[in-house]
Formats: sequence, C-alpha cells, structure tokens
Amino acid sequence: MAMHLMAIAAATGYQMVQPLPARGRVPALRAVATAPTIEPALSPPTNKKEMLAQAVGCIKRAREDGNNRYVLRLFLPRGSEEELVPCDESWEGGIMQLFSVASPLVRELLVSLSTSVAGVPPSLREQRLDASGVDGESVWLAESSQPQDDAMGFVQPSTEQIVQIEAASKNAGARPILLCNPNPNPNPNPNPNPSPSPNPSPSPNPNPNPNPNPNQASGPSCSVTRSGRSATTRSTRSRARRA
Repeated sequence: MAMHLMAIAAATGYQMVQPLPARGRVPALRAVATAPTIEPALSPPTNKKEMLAQAVGCIKRAREDGNNRYVLRLFLPRGSEEELVPCDESWEGGIMQLFSVASPLVRELLVSLSTSVAGVPPSLREQRLDASGVDGESVWLAESSQPQDDAMGFVQPSTEQIVQIEAASKNAGARPILLCNPNPNPNPNPNPNPSPSPNPSPSPNPNPNPNPNPNQASGPSCSVTRSGRSATTRSTRSRARRA
C-alpha cells in the first residue's frame, strides 16, 4: 500500500507528508534560561591582608601602564579582630586616632610593595610632616636594594603639604609615590565667611610707649634677664644716676 501511494505521489508531482502523531504522543519541550556566571574583577576586601594585596596589585598594574603616582583610600583595621572601617566620624579620637592606625598600615603596604618588586625587604624610615604634632601627617621612605625600586608613601597628607609633595614627585622620577588617605582640610574653619562687625574697634597699639633711645631704660618691666635681675632694677638705677 505504501509503495502504491509513493508511486501515485511521484506520478502526480505531490510530496508525501508524514501524518502527525497523535496528540497524546507529542513530546514536551522545555527551555530553561540560565544567567551566565560572571566573576567580579575586584571585590571588597574582607580583611587587612586582602586589602593590602589588592592595593599592591593595583599599583603593579598601574606601573605596567606607565603610572607612578597614586592616590589610595584605604579602610583602617580597628579592634582586636581588625575589622575594616572607613575613615568617618565613628573614630572618636579624630585625626590622631586615624593616624595611629594609618601610619603602620602604610608601612606594611610599602613593605609588601617593595618586596614584591625587588624581592627583598626595604629599609624604612618615617618623617613627621606636621610641625604641631597634632595634624597626623607623615611620609614613609622605603629604600630597596636597587634605587629604582624605592618608594614613598604620604600618610594623610593635607593641602599644606603640596609644596613638599611636588618637590618629592620631581625628585623621585619613575619611582612610585603614594598619597594614602589624603586629608584635604585638616583645620576647617566653621565660619569661612564671617560677617563684618558694624562698629569695628581699632586694633590696640602693641607698643603704646615706644622708647626712642634703646640705651635708656623705659618704665618698669617684668622681664627677667639672664642674671635673674629684672628690668625694673635697671630702671631704678638709671633714675638714681640722673638724680
């Protein structure tokens, strides 16, 4: 019978079509869409070791691209478990508490960076930049076995250190310089635009009775000379000689 139908189809120019299967026998097709797995290039660090490793990796990649000047904003470890915390108002000790943690952290960063480049630990020394000692600014110098592997890391530098940073950048050449957790305004003015006083009082004269003769003793004074005698004694003797 099948051969007979095929012969008829060939003779009439029609194409044989297979009959559709029964409805109950149609196989069910299912399509499930799965999202592609994308690994992040960089994820937030969970501890200090990971953070320093990420920082060293970023610096190495930047150096390969020809960049040798970096600005790094690092979390700071706090507490016995060294939980990473941003530099915010939760640090009750202010800028000096931040500095007490940031300075050794920058030191560790320079050790890791110089070791990974030169293969040997560098010689490190720190120099304070804040003359007052209360602004929490310093610079770490890492001297490796090869001069080209030296590095410099500024800790919490403020705008007051721009001159020193520019001078260091000029002298360092291709050696890396790090600005870690820069502080743009260490001493903010709570009222940067004070309104002028309606009746300003004249400034007092710092020397209302100037002495035109430096060799003549003036009025009584409380200043003490090296011998322990006060200027009052010298003034009394001068008046006695004139009398």
